[in-house]
Amino acid sequence: MHQIESSTTLSENTMTLNLNSSRNSGIGYSDLENRVPCGPGTVMRIASISKPLTSAAAARLCEEGKLELDVPVQKYVPEFPQKQFDGEDVTITPRMILSHLSGIRHYEKDAKKVREDREKAKRLLKAEKKEDEKSTSENNDKAATEQENKGKEATKAQKKKEFEHEEYYLKDNFEDVTHALDLFKDDPLIFKPGTTFLYSTHAFTLLSAAMERAAGKHFLDVMMNMFRELGMLNTVP
Repeated sequence: MHQIESSTTLSENTMTLNLNSSRNSGIGYSDLENRVPCGPGTVMRIASISKPLTSAAAARLCEEGKLELDVPVQKYVPEFPQKQFDGEDVTITPRMILSHLSGIRHYEKDAKKVREDREKAKRLLKAEKKEDEKSTSENNDKAATEQENKGKEATKAQKKKEFEHEEYYLKDNFEDVTHALDLFKDDPLIFKPGTTFLYSTHAFTLLSAAMERAAGKHFLDVMMNMFRELGMLNTVP
């Protein structure tokens, strides 16, 4: 078995993965269409694995006393407008963003559609729970398997919808993280902050801007400093 070391490469709001094998070999294809095999220098995007890495850097800034988790995000990013929900001013904090509780949209802009899809998923879960309660002990394994399969299918369907949004394929370069806020900063919130879990890539863009201001340096520099301290020497912007 080949032993593989991995490191991340940060580019704008995405990160990629370098695969380096002790035997100078790779696994899989770097170009599936043309069947180009992976090699020791192959770079692959790791997409949303960027978020836990960003969270780790945010935690470091918090430990250093530079980033407060429970203050309005506008303390660091005044360019982000005061948000309202149901006609009332609401507060979004770095902690809410880290927990995906900010209410900021993901790629779907239609707030009504997001809420309807969520309610539909909740009804499905309730129905499955009732079925489980009615099932006998000898049918428990079958019911559990069916529920797991339904969950996987729902996840696949949601992911497929995500791929249909143009923002998913956005390749624009922004001068800094703050300029990237223009994509969503004026859009209405989907939920009241702090009340409902909603996975959001855009919310992490806002967190990145807050980290940049709190650290007093570019977001890429914040991440690069952490990577170097961790010995991730192959990591480059």
